[in-house]
Amino acid sequence: MDLSISRAEMAKMVSQYATKLLKRVPNTGAACKFSDISKVTPDLIPFIQEACQLGVMGLNNDGSVASSFNPFGLLTRGEFATALSRMLWGNKYNGGIEFYTNHIKALQTAKIITNTNPLLVELRGYVMTMLMRASTLK
Repeated sequence: MDLSISRAEMAKMVSQYATKLLKRVPNTGAACKFSDISKVTPDLIPFIQEACQLGVMGLNNDGSVASSFNPFGLLTRGEFATALSRMLWGNKYNGGIEFYTNHIKALQTAKIITNTNPLLVELRGYVMTMLMRASTLK
């Protein structure tokens, strides 16, 4: 059983977490078109677009929409930290030497992330643990 998670699968998780738990509303006017999502199963495409419209995934470091999404790429800790931080605090921690640096620091300070190695391939169980920790923030 593969415990890793793809970027497309993560888009579904963050879209549902952000809209259902955090009550975030996507900017449906945002043109989130990616050149590499045509081979993704059709049920995941709306979540990829919604994750982008929520300002969480599919963005460049400056917050602009990226041209590609890499839907089949395995999610790294740095990518997950960036998505989770954006769900919680918007674009407050965008920027930095690497796209994930400020996001990871913020999540570590909030005691959501303990292992800050941005190159780790993220695992489903750890994603769920961090989402649960984040849900307890006041």
